[in-house]
Amino acid sequence: MNRPDRSPLRPVLPSALAALLAAGVCVAPSTDARAACAAAPPSRCLRAGDRDPTFHFDGVAVHDIGNGSSRGAMDMVLLADGRVVMGGSSSLDGGENHDPTLVRVGPNGFLDGSFGTGGVVRIPLGEGNAIIQSVAVQPDGKILAAGGRDQDPFRQPGYTTGYLPRETFVFRFEANGDLDESFGVDGQVVVNTFPILRRYDRVLLQPDGKILVVGLGWSGTGEADYFVERYDSTGALDSSYGSAGVASTKEGLHWATYERAGATLAPDGSVLIGASVFAVGSFINCALVRVDANGAVDPSFGTAGHVVFPQEAGDVCNLKAVTLQPDGKILAGGTFYEESDEQAFALWRLNDDGSPDLSFRKLGRSLTRITRYPVTTTTWAVLVEADGKIVEAGSNGGAEFDLARHKSDGRLDRKFGRRGVARIGRPFAPRTAVFDGAHAVARLPSGHLLVGGNPGHEGTFALTRVLDRPCIYDPNANQLSCP
Repeated sequence: MNRPDRSPLRPVLPSALAALLAAGVCVAPSTDARAACAAAPPSRCLRAGDRDPTFHFDGVAVHDIGNGSSRGAMDMVLLADGRVVMGGSSSLDGGENHDPTLVRVGPNGFLDGSFGTGGVVRIPLGEGNAIIQSVAVQPDGKILAAGGRDQDPFRQPGYTTGYLPRETFVFRFEANGDLDESFGVDGQVVVNTFPILRRYDRVLLQPDGKILVVGLGWSGTGEADYFVERYDSTGALDSSYGSAGVASTKEGLHWATYERAGATLAPDGSVLIGASVFAVGSFINCALVRVDANGAVDPSFGTAGHVVFPQEAGDVCNLKAVTLQPDGKILAGGTFYEESDEQAFALWRLNDDGSPDLSFRKLGRSLTRITRYPVTTTTWAVLVEADGKIVEAGSNGGAEFDLARHKSDGRLDRKFGRRGVARIGRPFAPRTAVFDGAHAVARLPSGHLLVGGNPGHEGTFALTRVLDRPCIYDPNANQLSCP
């Protein structure tokens, strides 16, 4: 039973509602259950996929950081105590320059005043556009943040043609938001290899405390290269990994320089990277590559370490998220559309060797069209729930947080939202962009979902809590009960 931070008293349910709970009959979309809820006004039945009205204000926490257009939140990590750290960018001068920004909120969505200044940490790096793309938290509570900076004001973070800044960074913060001076130089590892353009997309933490950073480099000509760098706990490159601390995936693939890749760390120490390549004519295919624990491309995966997803000429596929099921099978999410067709959430499941799992939906792939309108639709994050169901989180254009939940075989779970799809839109900003939307999803101890991201252009760090099962809400007591 959830109780909001602002309600210290334990409310008492109306007798009719209490009887309903005891009977356990609130199973959406049951007509009897809805009638019973209606008979105990103002209590009402909520479905799986509805936002939790006891969270912050009517289920949504929106924090506008800065005073001008900026990317806002791009990633989040859930802490053991229920607090959340979000990373992204914010602007204080109307959008001319962007600073890498961290925000920490409490379990009910309110800014955590014990972190930084009023819950916000902003690192001024001077003129240009900088952004935190990925965050992770060490077991000791220290926070890792990876991203990039470009001095060119026209190269805004997340720019549609691919944000490739001129320098990359990894910061490490103490739990209170101060930079950890024992890491790198005053808490910062900054890499500038211009004229090669570089972007850090993901930061991953090994069990032994070593730090893996997945990024993309491009000289402006030729093929781009996804790489993995490994740092020790002091911020120094680990020379025992790959070649002088860097693993390269360049050979054999023409990587596209679009939005950030997805990546995950496997129990055996290997890293799976999911992104996009130019493979069918001039069109874009989804692709996976696996780097082993020593920093070499794993030849046992797919063909020479790579898997390029098959498609017809004219189709477009972008991969943004990768995760592993407990049984080792690989889930990869992104966007897919046929030429002149509507874009869709796309979810693939592969076996450990990179072959498609033919037991999953249609030949290993599930497509979910969020609306009937041909807008930019993409999955940014994928989560496997305890019961094997799979959640995709992303956007159908930016102004909403869009979710799709699948059964373990890839079919949509029609008890979630409306026929498997939940859209959390109000009161988000109406403006949209290809890189906005829900960028991260986590499962709470209660079983409900916490979704974070940026649903607008105003430096928004937004969270919503989404119900994973039917619940009864008593607005008088602001109490939620989920039998």
